[in-house]
Amino acid sequence: MKSVRMASLALVAIAVTEALAPLHSMAAVASLDSASISTSSHTSDSSRSLAISAAVARAARDAARTRIGSPYRLGSKGPREFDCSGLVYWAYRRAGASTSRLVEDQRNETRTIARAQLKAGDLIFYESHVAIYNGGDTMIEALNFSTKVRETSIRPRVEKYGTYR
Repeated sequence: MKSVRMASLALVAIAVTEALAPLHSMAAVASLDSASISTSSHTSDSSRSLAISAAVARAARDAARTRIGSPYRLGSKGPREFDCSGLVYWAYRRAGASTSRLVEDQRNETRTIARAQLKAGDLIFYESHVAIYNGGDTMIEALNFSTKVRETSIRPRVEKYGTYR
């Protein structure tokens, strides 16, 4: 009975920690003015346009960094396991912004930019894959079952560099 109580208390502690986590991440964007995030919805997620400040994008990148080493799991959006678009979705939510969940929708709602215009938190799209630009020549990604969330060099064959800015 005592071990059941301890296990229950551990689960409650985990749930409370996860519930309070967004409040912690909001401190990173507390100094942003109310115009730093704006969304306008249309008929579907893939057609909505977002305008997210560079500070929020950096906060999303910083959130993604905290998940380096987390396992990959297809269809997962965190907080412990991620697929590629789930990592983007989770990181931006932690930074206080709402993005679409799927790669194609994320691709459609970002504005195409040149590689030279990339800033921390922008997105790098490959065929059926997305990663978060970290800075320099690196990105943070949840690639597949054989790798964990990692920081790695930008690979060739990029289809699009995208930004919510």
